[in-house]
Amino acid sequence: MLLQVEHLIVDYHLPRQQLWQRAPVFRALHGISLSLAAGESIGVVGESGCGKSTLARTVMALETPTSGSVRVLDHDLFSLPAKALKTLRRHFQMVFQDPYSSLDPRQKVGRIVAEPLTALDTTLSSSERRDRIAQALQEVGLRPTDAERYPHEFSGGQRQRIAIARALITRPALIVTDEPVSALDVSVQAQVLNLLLDLQQRHGMAYLFISHDLSIVRHISDRIAVMQAGHIVEQGAAQDIFRDPQHAYTRTLLAAIPRPDPGRRRRRA
Repeated sequence: MLLQVEHLIVDYHLPRQQLWQRAPVFRALHGISLSLAAGESIGVVGESGCGKSTLARTVMALETPTSGSVRVLDHDLFSLPAKALKTLRRHFQMVFQDPYSSLDPRQKVGRIVAEPLTALDTTLSSSERRDRIAQALQEVGLRPTDAERYPHEFSGGQRQRIAIARALITRPALIVTDEPVSALDVSVQAQVLNLLLDLQQRHGMAYLFISHDLSIVRHISDRIAVMQAGHIVEQGAAQDIFRDPQHAYTRTLLAAIPRPDPGRRRRRA
């Protein structure tokens, strides 16, 4: 199994209001368990504040859990020495939500895309690094010459393509995407989703796809996990979740999906 999350609990200690009071604890994740095979996609969906981003950051070892484990390629991320974890990171990368804040505006695109290589693979020569940058940019639909430009010269959708190229450049087995299209226009969302599907077919990578939108998750996920208040309340094959949802919260999310009604405008007229 590529990714195994078992009984994951994450607590946040809130600031003390009074020195003599014990700091309250907020539990963001309540014993989350899920698994992901190579080349598979699992969508994690739920309303804002339910713990989706905490789960993504913990899977990436950017947050330390209170208890439980996260295993990538059969390695427990929180038992590894720092050097071993750094070596393993080339196999799992992340695409963040906001394509504006996730890219350093002071750096050229080539340096941004090459950042994981610079941190994780010091054996590449300058020419090999340039070739990898050019290849990554081309794979996401950009030009190799875009490496010499700055992020502010690109649209939101193009910036997210740059972020995807940065995640792709180490040729990872797993990419974690945290709301990767929520900040984009609807037409651009479809382009980025199609790009992610095309890259998955080409390279066989797996996705842990975080979203609040079930209609988006449906098109990219083999399985769906529904989160509510830090719990996974339902999990199963995507077609089963949409055809026969078992939990009331899942049914509420499905009912909230906008459905086109071509006759509505004619009736109003």
